[in-house]
Amino acid sequence: MANGAFCVMGAMVGAGFASGREVMAFFSRYGGYSWALIALCVFCMAGMTYWMMARAQSVRDLTPGGKAAPIGRAAWALLFALTGGAMTAAAGEMAALTVPIRFAREIGAGATLLLCVFQRRRAGRIGAAMGKLLLPALVLALLLCLSVSGESVPTPSWTLRGAVRALLCALGYGSLNVTLSAAVICEAGRGKSKIEKRKTALLCGALMGALLLLSNAVLLRHAALREAALPTVALLNRIGKEGYYLCAATLYLAIATTLTAQVRGLSALLPEKGNALLSAAIPAAASLIGFEGIVGAAYPLLGWAAAVMAALSLGVRKKPPAEARGG
Repeated sequence: MANGAFCVMGAMVGAGFASGREVMAFFSRYGGYSWALIALCVFCMAGMTYWMMARAQSVRDLTPGGKAAPIGRAAWALLFALTGGAMTAAAGEMAALTVPIRFAREIGAGATLLLCVFQRRRAGRIGAAMGKLLLPALVLALLLCLSVSGESVPTPSWTLRGAVRALLCALGYGSLNVTLSAAVICEAGRGKSKIEKRKTALLCGALMGALLLLSNAVLLRHAALREAALPTVALLNRIGKEGYYLCAATLYLAIATTLTAQVRGLSALLPEKGNALLSAAIPAAASLIGFEGIVGAAYPLLGWAAAVMAALSLGVRKKPPAEARGG
């Protein structure tokens, strides 16, 4: 149960979360209202995680059958490919910032992607181990950020339009994270009883909720970082060299765990022949757009696409295990 929860949590915590960019954009900028938005988001994430575990053995089970199957699988594959490309590009950027050698960006991106492709079909133990490393690193980084003083984010005037937008952002954020972690979630629920799946989903929600609340507590103290590209990175850099390297290690772990989840999902949707090559080539091609390009242009669309895909998946009938089907 715990391994599955850590694996799923690791898949959800990407570079955007670890850097504080997502938390500021979706929650902290709403000031005091952010606490309620986080509670709503966590409830949504835990519920969707349990539903996905209960419904599917793999990502393929979440797509409709018949003539619509290729379209559904292509949509999921595009989602995994773009996010995998963003994480691959982010790994290259991290290498360029921390390793003073020629072609550090290309080496960092390529090596990280190949590592994730190599372990794409292994048991969730690797993902769980990475999640267990990521959790204390991120908590330590956020606690250090709390020691940096700043000016608090004001609570904006609440209008009906603003409230609806904030609620949709919170729900969209939860849907996006669960959808992008679909392959790992299905794997975490495989072979478990209904009670074990429920406990895994609740533990995952609790871990994500704790990280969101802690990150929000940090960012609410720093109004000056509302427009910053990487808020927690900026805070850790103020601490000195130790903060810088802790930040680099935390971000890299977040990138690797999320990239592994995207490669697993993409691999499950690709044909068996040439699976490894395609699992590496597609995210590599997407990474050429660049991290900022994907996050800035594609992520808002991905958020809504994830919500739509999750809603459409509700109509997909639960498929019995392969043994029951005579497979």
